[in-house]
Amino acid sequence: EMHAAPIETILPGEQRVVAVLLAEGVRSSPDLERAVREQGGLFLPLMGRRALGLFGAKTWEGDEVVRAASAAVQARSAADRMAVAAGRAVHSATPMGLAMSRRALSAAETGCAAGLEGVAVDEEAARALRSGFSLRPAPGGFHELSGRRAGQRPTPAPAQGPARGSGKEEGQPVF
Repeated sequence: EMHAAPIETILPGEQRVVAVLLAEGVRSSPDLERAVREQGGLFLPLMGRRALGLFGAKTWEGDEVVRAASAAVQARSAADRMAVAAGRAVHSATPMGLAMSRRALSAAETGCAAGLEGVAVDEEAARALRSGFSLRPAPGGFHELSGRRAGQRPTPAPAQGPARGSGKEEGQPVF
């Protein structure tokens, strides 16, 4: 299995697929941080026992959703609620150099509010996870991720990689 070299930093005019892992009611920040970092994500502790794992912000490899879901499954016991959502990011003059779509963060927040036992996954992220993860329909257009399928290695669905575009897809500085 070959992977292209990671594409670093978001260039002006570029749009990139990113995945967000939102954890609420964090009980073990070290366990969650370890899982996010092991999967190549950026760990961002937030106020109010919340944390964010961001995949695809610094480098884009094409499997951001799979890595976010893998981190969520690995660290599920580290927080009361978890959700994974996919969205787009564009170049920005923020300290992180990107602005993320509100839709992705909003979907992750809504997923956490659903209070599922497993990990709430939005529809866009679920499309990338069908091959290697156990998903079942959940209320509000979400899916509940309970783990990896036995004997299956997830293969990411073709994701749109970095692209030049208008950058108008709700990109707002989140950080």
